[in-house]
Amino acid sequence: MRALPAVALLAVLAALPIRAQEPVATTTTTTLPPPPEQHVKILGTPPDLTGRWLVVGDVEAGGAGRRATVAFWEVGKAADGQLDLRVRSVGLPPPLQKALDDAGNQKRAWVPAPADLAAIAADWDRLPQQLLPIGRIDTEVAGRDGFDDGMKAEPTTKDATWIVRQVETFLPSGAPMMRQVLLYAALGPSDDGYTGNYALLMLAAAPFPIPISLNGTFHAYRLPSPSRGLFARILDVFTGCGAGRR
Repeated sequence: MRALPAVALLAVLAALPIRAQEPVATTTTTTLPPPPEQHVKILGTPPDLTGRWLVVGDVEAGGAGRRATVAFWEVGKAADGQLDLRVRSVGLPPPLQKALDDAGNQKRAWVPAPADLAAIAADWDRLPQQLLPIGRIDTEVAGRDGFDDGMKAEPTTKDATWIVRQVETFLPSGAPMMRQVLLYAALGPSDDGYTGNYALLMLAAAPFPIPISLNGTFHAYRLPSPSRGLFARILDVFTGCGAGRR
C-alpha cells in the first residue's frame, strides 16, 4: 500500500479517537454504547498483575508532537486461576485530563504524581465514562515462556519479560476507525509498576484502509489500595464485636 503524504497522515491522525485520549461529556439524555465484549487469552506464565493499573503510553507522532494514551486495567483471577485483564471504558478526572492535555499541547510527556495516582485509586468506581464505539477487545497476556517466534524476533518485544497485546474492533459508528492494536512490552519493573516499549497501530478507512503505526514507551502504574473511610472502619469494629459474641 502506498504511503500517505506526511500532511495527509497527520490530518488523519488528528481526527482519530485514540483510546482514553479525551473524555466525552455526557448528559442525562445521552445514550451510552454498550460495554465492549472482552476476551482474554493467557500465554505462558506472566507475572501476577492482579490489581488496578493506570497505563500511560507516550508516542512520537511526527509533526503532531508527542501524544499520550491512557488505559485503565482491572486485573483479577478467572475461575480457572488464570489472570483476567479487563479494560475499563473510563477516563481521567477532569483536573488530570487537563494536565494531560496541557502536556500534549506543550509536546512533552505526562507523568502522574503520587497524589494523582492516589486520587485515581480513590475515585476508581466514579471515573467518568468514555463514549468510545468499540465493540470488542481481545487481550493476550504473555509471559516470557509463552512468546511465539514473532515476539522473540521483533525488536519491540524480544527483550520483554511480559507482553500485553490488545486488538480493539470498532463498531460501524466509530468510522473512520476500524481497528486499533496496542502492544505493551514490559522491559522491567519500576518502583511503582513496570516500564517498557509501546506500539500503537490504527487502521482507518478514509476512504480505503489506512494503517498508521506509532511507537514509543509506556509506564504501567500499579494504583495504591484506597484507604478505608472512617465509617467503614467503625462497621469493621462492630462486625468484629458481633463475631466475638457468637
